Amino acid sequence: MAGGSSARAQPGAFHEPGAGNAADRFADDFLDELLPPSLDWRHLVQRYPHAAVAVAAAAGFWVGRWKGGLVLAAVTSYVAAQFGDAIVDLGDGEQAGPGH
Repeated sequence: MAGGSSARAQPGAFHEPGAGNAADRFADDFLDELLPPSLDWRHLVQRYPHAAVAVAAAAGFWVGRWKGGLVLAAVTSYVAAQFGDAIVDLGDGEQAGPGH
């Protein structure tokens, strides 16, 4: 990388400021952790979008085919945790005082 800077040094740098959501940022951070630092995946996706989609589809098929139960368990756990956090957030807004 020119000048010693790297897209890897900036988690979520793939997105423009204010763009994307928490799931997009999670995916960026996950890929940053999963792939070796020497691989600039953002550049590859921008340069070869069709190949990137094909690789992602093949990887998704492989993971679903061979690790489907594990993925389902992880997704279920994630959804349950998000649901629990939402309930806690709802409860934080209601401070029950005396007589309630």
